[in-house]
Amino acid sequence: MSKTAAEREARGRAGEFRVVSELCRRNMFAALTMGNVPNVDVLCSSSNASAAICIQVKTFRVHEKTCMVGINAEIDYGGNFMWILAGL
Repeated sequence: MSKTAAEREARGRAGEFRVVSELCRRNMFAALTMGNVPNVDVLCSSSNASAAICIQVKTFRVHEKTCMVGINAEIDYGGNFMWILAGL
């Protein structure tokens, strides 16, 4: 079955929400950028606001066992940037 752009977008958004919910469960403050910040899906801060990080989420289907991140994975965005691979 062919994946439509809408299906890929929905799965990607679900992965972002999953990451935010897990960060909040671990007593961190996390917010989705909803596509308004290039290369950043989630902004996260510690509960005492002493540290902050930008997160790029890549969502993949667990049964496919692969996740493509593209050429952007080779760019150094700095120490306050993290990739999270979310399998759904």
